[in-house]
Amino acid sequence: MFDMQGSILIRYHGKESELVIPEGVTEIGSGAFEECTSLTNVTLPKSLTKVGNKAFVCCTSLTSIAFSEGITEIGSGAFYNCTSLTSVIFSEGITKIGSEAFAYCTSLTSVTLPKSLTKIGSGAFNKCTSLTSVTFSEGITEIGDLAFYNCTSLTSVIFSEGITEIGSGAFKECTSLTSVTLPKSLTKIGPEAFALCTSLTSVILPKSLIKLGSGAFAWCRSLTNVTFSKGITEINGFTFEHCTSLTSVTLPKSLTKIGSGAFKECTSLTSVTFSEGITEIGDLAFKDCKSLTSATLPKSLTKIGPEAFALCTSLTSVIFPESLTEIGGWAFNNCTSLTSVTLPKSLTKIGSEAFEECTRLRNVTFSEGITEIGNKAFKGCTNLTNVTLPKSLTRIGLEAFEYCISLTSVTFSEGITEIGSEAFGLCKSLTSVTLPESLTKVGYKAFAWCRSLTTVIFLEGITEIGSGAFKECTSLTSVTLPKSLTKIGSGAFGWCKNLRNVTFLGRSVEIGMDADVDTSPFEGCKSLEKVTYL
Repeated sequence: MFDMQGSILIRYHGKESELVIPEGVTEIGSGAFEECTSLTNVTLPKSLTKVGNKAFVCCTSLTSIAFSEGITEIGSGAFYNCTSLTSVIFSEGITKIGSEAFAYCTSLTSVTLPKSLTKIGSGAFNKCTSLTSVTFSEGITEIGDLAFYNCTSLTSVIFSEGITEIGSGAFKECTSLTSVTLPKSLTKIGPEAFALCTSLTSVILPKSLIKLGSGAFAWCRSLTNVTFSKGITEINGFTFEHCTSLTSVTLPKSLTKIGSGAFKECTSLTSVTFSEGITEIGDLAFKDCKSLTSATLPKSLTKIGPEAFALCTSLTSVIFPESLTEIGGWAFNNCTSLTSVTLPKSLTKIGSEAFEECTRLRNVTFSEGITEIGNKAFKGCTNLTNVTLPKSLTRIGLEAFEYCISLTSVTFSEGITEIGSEAFGLCKSLTSVTLPESLTKVGYKAFAWCRSLTTVIFLEGITEIGSGAFKECTSLTSVTLPKSLTKIGSGAFGWCKNLRNVTFLGRSVEIGMDADVDTSPFEGCKSLEKVTYL
């Protein structure tokens, strides 16, 4: 019936439904009772100290197991897929429950863990879908990764004091879990530890907590309240992503960084209180928080990451601190309720598409200090009416103000050396432009389709006007080009159908003939009467 190797039971060959393992056996070896599907009950001897890996794996009729007091270790997968197992009685003395030891025990309803146990192995009770109750002993310090993953009937968890770490995905997809009481001893919550706990309503994070892992409470759609402790220094990436019932957040003074996507798609979030001490708001941190109405950012903040507040469509007001040096690309993209922005002196660069499609933005105050406006930074800000650019600015990126259809005036400061391609394209309300002496190049289609533009004043300093730069500026009637100009691109003033007079103040101008644009700088200028070289 039994294959033995000394005191180790190597293999069982019988088909009994009830079995008593004899005294003297100290260890049940790996796979000893594997797929003994007729076995319903086993009595373990007092001499037993270890149940080996996969010892009772797939014993699908086994209903209960009581461990004798001498046992110290339950191996990995020991009772894996024992789908009829309803009762497990752990004895004091057990120090280790291995990975997936009781995984897929889908009939198991409750577990009381012994005081001697220090660690619950990875996936130990993974997919125990009938498990409603777990009692943790005071000896446990660590709950392993995926330990209670997908225990869909588990409704509440009260952790014992002494637990310092909850592993990655430990309670992920426990969809019936409504409340969690975290111990004062806890220092670390691993990535996705409580992710997709869709019934969880509130969490109080203890003062002892130092690290909150990525996605720890992501997709907890019923979570309405989170109380942060003073010990947390960083909220990692996507920690509270898609917590769609979360309405307000007060961040602790200890916090220095909000990680990527930390509160992404928290669509009911209306209020965030930022504490002094935060230096960085990461990429996507508050993206698509559609109910967020205002943000007063702390004086300690230096960086706002790409897409940090993108698609916050109810955001009407943002107060930027004087400490801020960088606004990342897409940071406020499609914040369609934002009406006014005052940028601080400390800021040096506005990232690409940072305020693109902020369709109600009427006023932007640029402070001295900004050297670059990134590509598409204000593209499609259709209510923006006027812009005064700072003296510190040297570059305007491509499409930076394209399709700002209400923009009537732009004041360019000395210092700008480059206006990028299509920077002011389709600004159809723009009436006049005076370009500064510092400017050397007007980019490709920089002012194309500005159909209300009647006056362009070029000062000495410009060396190149790019192809299509003023294409279809149909209200333009005359142009005087400076001595400094050495190159004018093909189609530069193409199809300016009311342009009558062009005056070149210099004669050393290279006429562009690009194959992919109109063949002449003045192609389609049907009203052109006079070109003068002085």
